[in-house]
Amino acid sequence: MHTPARVSLSALVVSLISVACADGSRSLAPAADRRPAAEVSADTDGGRYLVLFRAEEVPPGFADDVARLGGRLTRSLDEIGVATIEGLDADRLADLRADDRIESVEAVATAEQDISMDADDPGPPDGAGDALPRDAGSGTSPTLATLYAHQWNLRAVHADDAWAAGYLGWDKARVAIMDSGIDYLNPELAGLVDMESSASFSDDDAETKAQYPDREVWTDRFWHGTADASLVASAGRQLAGVNQQVTLIAVKVVNARGVLAGDGLAGIYWAVKQRADVMSFAGGISVDTVASNTLYHAYVRAFEYAWRKGVVSVTPGGDGGGNHDVARQRGRLGIPCAAPHVICVSLTAPLTDDPVDPDHVLPTNGFGSDITVAAPGGNAAFVNSRIWLTCTTSPGPALPTPPQCRPGQPAYSGIVRGAGTSWSSATVAGLAAMLVTKYGHNHPDLIRQRIIESADDLGAPGQDPYYGWGRVNVARALDVPIRRGRDGEAGQR
Repeated sequence: MHTPARVSLSALVVSLISVACADGSRSLAPAADRRPAAEVSADTDGGRYLVLFRAEEVPPGFADDVARLGGRLTRSLDEIGVATIEGLDADRLADLRADDRIESVEAVATAEQDISMDADDPGPPDGAGDALPRDAGSGTSPTLATLYAHQWNLRAVHADDAWAAGYLGWDKARVAIMDSGIDYLNPELAGLVDMESSASFSDDDAETKAQYPDREVWTDRFWHGTADASLVASAGRQLAGVNQQVTLIAVKVVNARGVLAGDGLAGIYWAVKQRADVMSFAGGISVDTVASNTLYHAYVRAFEYAWRKGVVSVTPGGDGGGNHDVARQRGRLGIPCAAPHVICVSLTAPLTDDPVDPDHVLPTNGFGSDITVAAPGGNAAFVNSRIWLTCTTSPGPALPTPPQCRPGQPAYSGIVRGAGTSWSSATVAGLAAMLVTKYGHNHPDLIRQRIIESADDLGAPGQDPYYGWGRVNVARALDVPIRRGRDGEAGQR
């Protein structure tokens, strides 16, 4: 048995904002620069401040007001009422704080990210190879994917029953992958990614361009975003996704080192402007609300804004066994989980190497009253009980990338088996996208409620800190029959 190599990523990161908007149409031609026109690099030099306005708009003429005080407006989110400025000394900041249009002004704060992933290097699994035909397993049922037999996690949520009833997704459903980018040339994802709507808010665009000059800067050099995306939707050549026909939008906020070093608020704003129906988050940040109350309220506004615009937000509940409620009592809130309207997802997994009984929670799960639902995320202790995931074909040199996804691997042989709430969250994001197929756009409350009420209630009756309202059930959410003889038989068949 292979010993899992745990990748725990804890770093200080800046999570701020920028202005961005564009229309979307697909093209595989790389652009010289498709970063948002008003975006500013995410440096962490001193003298930068976050401004939260009383109204959810940036007042007209505010840039001129800051300039008259000797500073500069660097970022602005007009529909949220948040801006960043720089260049003001203490006296001028006092003058700014006296402006009755402003709720608070706070030095740009750092926050501790909460992304952890388990992945091992099992060697090339049976059926994975660089000579796979590009049309293998695609075009009909996702169950024809060559490695589908290993995907106990999708059978555990009855995704195959939904496929059998004709639910394969909808290309008008738009899912923003808030992660390390997407490998848009990967055969599992080629043709699914909206090239014009995708963008990078990461700090390593120059490195990406230097390593892959013919690729978009939002290509995935880590692996996590590609794996996330391919679980939401996949052509189903080697591995199935929850959907086959969804439009993916890469919103790159995690760099090639696996660090959440991008502009989180800018990414949310961008995804909304690109008409996303669902946002699928890689992880989150822990905000000290005593030291960074302005940052917390800025995020609350961002998620409220996304909700008003019809977006369902789905995020991992975190790995490491943290008690969200105790953290809250101490003034630390996990974002996005603690933000309004967000679906915060816990992990279920088998307790043995046989995935026939996959509905257990693990001591590594984050837990608390903000857990909404649970979904399969894998058990790192057992190779056969992990989640099979697609690697990127544009890896960077960073060590956090699992060995199977690093440079030197044969093209498209990269399959990694991992575990973590990221994959639970991606599964629920895929279900949310599937429900857009059923209910259409601009129904986030209906979709969230349908996910909750159709979940299989496990653990204590009703909502509990570990399963939330239960483990999601794709078939039940879509009102399609669950075929008999399947309960408790989610393993290989």
